[in-house]
Amino acid sequence: MFEIERETDKFSSYLCRAWEVLSGTPLRSPATVLGVLCRKWFPGIVELPSEAREPAYTWERYALGEDDQYRNKQERILAEFWVSSSRTTLINPSH
Repeated sequence: MFEIERETDKFSSYLCRAWEVLSGTPLRSPATVLGVLCRKWFPGIVELPSEAREPAYTWERYALGEDDQYRNKQERILAEFWVSSSRTTLINPSH
């Protein structure tokens, strides 16, 4: 089992290598991009399973926020956050 975990870590490290700056674009860290998306799609007040209402101040609460294109705000943020690997580059064209 230890060997499988080590191989999984190598694979994860390979997929999540350092970001590259495309020509002419300013450098933005992944944390900055994720922070912008969280602020842009903040769900506001959400209804909890207990029928109480409170602000979505945790990542779990984003899953309770309604969205018009995705199942919830959490999925929207993940869909807009791009990932790059050696053979595939996915970029959100709306930004």
